[in-house]
Amino acid sequence: MRKLIIHEGEGKVIRGKGFRIIELINPDMLSSKNVSFASVIVNSGAKISAHYHGKMEEIYFILEGKGLTTIDNKSTNVKAGDAIYIPPRAVHGIKNTGRNLLRFVVISSPPYSPEDDFRT
Repeated sequence: MRKLIIHEGEGKVIRGKGFRIIELINPDMLSSKNVSFASVIVNSGAKISAHYHGKMEEIYFILEGKGLTTIDNKSTNVKAGDAIYIPPRAVHGIKNTGRNLLRFVVISSPPYSPEDDFRT
């Protein structure tokens, strides 16, 4: 029987300075071929620096907290309940501007691949 549910503790954790990404669904973990899904936690004052993806588009959905997202040099305040669309090749980043954790989920298509992740 193929696996259809993955629990947070089973995800692949990627740690950065002041943030943590938990990959929960990707082709290596489940039989997903067209999409990946991750949970992200950014500490107060921390950020995910500007980067872009050559082929991948992303959707961020803010679960809690508030932040400032920048996409192609345009900055916008975001908060819980906001959805952010990031097209391929758009330079983007996000900073936690609140006192509490910034938590959001990321849906990516095609699935996230380190080979498609470029720093500016």
